[in-house]
Order: sequence, then structure tokens, then C-alpha cells
Amino acid sequence: GEDWKWAIDSVRKLTKKAEELDIILVIEPLNRYESCIVNTGAQGVDFVEEINHPKVKMLLDSYHMNIEDPDLESPFLNAGNKLH
Repeated sequence: GEDWKWAIDSVRKLTKKAEELDIILVIEPLNRYESCIVNTGAQGVDFVEEINHPKVKMLLDSYHMNIEDPDLESPFLNAGNKLH
């Protein structure tokens, strides 16, 4: 949706500064009660893949995963090298 496009555009704009500062921008999927953009581990992977920049990674938080993901193992396995 429109929120997704806005979020992608916003993070893409930050990647140049992340390069300059040599930092990683880390996306955290939040449960549906806290965010409407990236809620599941799979959506986090999709988000990082769409950004497609080495300075953008993701994290997985068991609190949010317990609400949104079907289990606590597969999101980690699916995220692979996108985790930070």
C-alpha cells in the first residue's frame, strides 16, 4: 500500500547517510497493534530485499513474533543474512 511505498522511499533516502557514517539501518517488524507497515518476519525480509542496500538489515523480536509469526524458528531461517 501507500504506507509501504512511503517507508521504502524514506529508508532509501537514509542509506547515503548510513554509508557516510558507516552504520547499519535496522528494520524491526512490529506487531499489528504498533504498526501497519512491517509486521511479520516475511514482511521484514521483503522490505530489506526491496531496499536492496548493504546498509539495511533487519532484526526479529520474539515479543512481536509471538503475535504475528506462526512460529519462532522459520522467520530466523528465512531472514538469513538479512539479520543484524
